Amino acid sequence: MSLPFFKRPNGLVFVLTFLLILSFPSLTFGQEMFKGKVMDQEGGALPWVQIKAMNFKGLAQTDSLGRFSIQVPDELSVIKLQFYYLNVKDATFSVARDDWSKNQSFTLQLETKQLEDVRIDAQKWEEVRQQAGAVTIDARQTVNMPSVGGEFNQVIALLPGVSSNSELSSSYSVRGGSFDENLVYVNNIPIYRPMLASQGQQEGLSFVNADMVGDLTFSAGGWQSRYGDKMASVLDISYRQPKRTGGSVELGLLGGNAFFEQKINDRGGWIVSARHKRTDYLLGGLDTQGEYRPRFTDVQAFGHYRLSGDAHATDRYTDLEVLMGYANNQYSVAPTTKRTSFGTLDQMFNFLVAFDGREQMTYSTFQTGLRLIRQWNSKWRSEFIASGFLTREREYVNLQSYYRLCDVAGDNSINGCATQVGAGSDFNYARNALAGEVANLQSHHAVELNDKNSLTFGMEWSGQAFDDRVDEYQITQQADSLAINDKIDEHHVIHKFTLSTYLQHRWTPTEGLVLTTGLRSIYVQQSGELLWNPRLQASYQLPAAPEWVLRFSTGKYDQPAFYREMRRLDGSLNRNLLSQKSWHTLAGFDHVFDMWDRPFKLVSEVWFKYMTDLVPYDIDNVRLRYWGENQSWGYAAGADVFLSGEFIPGTQSWVSLGVLQTEEKIPEIGWQARPTDQRFRFGMFFQDHLPNIPTARVFVRYFYGSGLPFSPPNNLENRNSLEGRPYNRVDLGFYKVFHLGSEKAAEKDDSNTIWLGLEVLNAFGIDNVISYNWVSTNDGTQFAVPNTLTTRFWNIKIKYNF
Repeated sequence: MSLPFFKRPNGLVFVLTFLLILSFPSLTFGQEMFKGKVMDQEGGALPWVQIKAMNFKGLAQTDSLGRFSIQVPDELSVIKLQFYYLNVKDATFSVARDDWSKNQSFTLQLETKQLEDVRIDAQKWEEVRQQAGAVTIDARQTVNMPSVGGEFNQVIALLPGVSSNSELSSSYSVRGGSFDENLVYVNNIPIYRPMLASQGQQEGLSFVNADMVGDLTFSAGGWQSRYGDKMASVLDISYRQPKRTGGSVELGLLGGNAFFEQKINDRGGWIVSARHKRTDYLLGGLDTQGEYRPRFTDVQAFGHYRLSGDAHATDRYTDLEVLMGYANNQYSVAPTTKRTSFGTLDQMFNFLVAFDGREQMTYSTFQTGLRLIRQWNSKWRSEFIASGFLTREREYVNLQSYYRLCDVAGDNSINGCATQVGAGSDFNYARNALAGEVANLQSHHAVELNDKNSLTFGMEWSGQAFDDRVDEYQITQQADSLAINDKIDEHHVIHKFTLSTYLQHRWTPTEGLVLTTGLRSIYVQQSGELLWNPRLQASYQLPAAPEWVLRFSTGKYDQPAFYREMRRLDGSLNRNLLSQKSWHTLAGFDHVFDMWDRPFKLVSEVWFKYMTDLVPYDIDNVRLRYWGENQSWGYAAGADVFLSGEFIPGTQSWVSLGVLQTEEKIPEIGWQARPTDQRFRFGMFFQDHLPNIPTARVFVRYFYGSGLPFSPPNNLENRNSLEGRPYNRVDLGFYKVFHLGSEKAAEKDDSNTIWLGLEVLNAFGIDNVISYNWVSTNDGTQFAVPNTLTTRFWNIKIKYNF
């Protein structure tokens, strides 16, 4: 069955395919192979060390046993090599040709106390290179990224394949998937979010706290079998282990946060953070005027302790980690008026609304987890995880609105109204309450069979319980008609569980080639399904050019229905809803290189997703309104490019570029664009400092996304047939760093410094649109009235690191 990739004018989806055809280094002749081994000062092999030739063109990398080889031109009598590794001292070596030996060895000097962490970081970095669809960034570099309320998910929105068209929302879409198709893990503990939030301005802080993040790996598709059961992406975050006693305090016009970490001893420590965000000052610039009272508070704690084994042991130990988080989000608004002008130069309209009433929302969530890590020996590692999620959500709406639609043409307009072309009113009522509980048990095991084979296996049980009370309706009056819409009066109680197991094998048959095969099984108690998900990943590091890694992945990714997908538009519950299913296929490359004598990385991929048993949904602001039936099948296809590196020495900046197309076919209606069909997106994060003044910092965040599809309500045949405005936003941050102690010490860990900052959010004052209100004129003509997001806003921040 063919898919209509070019059914509508596009073709842009496959433009970046040609980026995969780049100039590979040509084969050279008249060269001799030099082989060596890299060790630490204790005689242990160092894997994944990057090696660069200084007096000829050549790059290499050590394998898991510290071995490497590099081709050397015959005419050279001496070779000079530079070794790149974390915390390395004196890593330049010269070797005369006459001194070459069969087992040439090199010793790198590392800081002993951090040796274990260095090995783990390097190993994880290399493993990410071998995984198709995956990228990693240094999250510590993004702490000062300018964004509304310091929201960490605004960092995620700039990664390849990710779209987020609202600065007020922590939700994001990946490669055409919905907001509910993304896996989020913190130290392998699954993270959940509130379910009833219907507008970005009502959302609180996302769970992930930037101050606590150690490292981050993001996969936009084709991930391994050890990860759970969603269809779009995996965000794998590790909170950092405390290395000292200290912290930070930050205050700004949009709230503040406090962070503290304490290293108890060499065996462990703990970190705790509290955040508070208030956006009433920011929301005051919206088209809708009124009394806004948003209050979002979040407290998190993470502890790590070594229960047994030497503090720096790598082959036999037991670690315990504890994660806790509590969030209380309260949103209240009593709107008064709204005035919006829209139209064309030939016909301009003025939309005026008067309100009476109030909206109140409360979302309280609690998440916790215990993680026990047991390293039995140098070959076997186990993890046991128990976690829970609790949410209590309330919505109270009692709001009357009266609107007037005017044509402002002519010189006789009064208060922006020459001719009244439409009028009406709406009354919205809601008394909704949801209580949800999720319990999760996991067991993971990794066994290294030999130098070329390793095995990973485990299982996961997830139990879910929801008590949902929905009582809402809308009364609409337009012209001479009166209608009661979206009337729902339902009460649902549901208990269900899923059980997943996986087995994964990693094989390195030859140098540079890595094959990872896996099988994941899922039993869904609610629907009675037993699903099988085979997956394959392959990577090949070119022997003659180890800076190039070719990557490929394919596999099946099923998503058992959560509670939200099961609720139909009329409020009834489909208890027999099947899992949504998808096949991922992607191919690309990972290329590391030096530019301006600084490290850079280029990742590019083309990808395709085929999906069946889909549950169609519509986006109401940022709330997903599911149809509650497996009514469609579809596809998503596109390409992504990601370039990151030290554009400025000592900093990480990046740009990402992506194109996609996603459609679904609904019986008796035909092919339609999915609500997340954003054809083009571009994201950039850049940081710099003034010349010769490294304490004066500049941060730039830029995101552009083409318009998302939308359509008039209750018009299924033309659903998602219109294209909205593009989302275009630039945020700027300017900081001056004051060193209170030794400047040399501050450069090392940023302690004992004060950061004084000025942020210009939405610097160009662009009126981005989040959604549309549909109103009718007296003759029945419908108009889409845009609901705009925040305007330009100045934020002052001060941060003290101690």
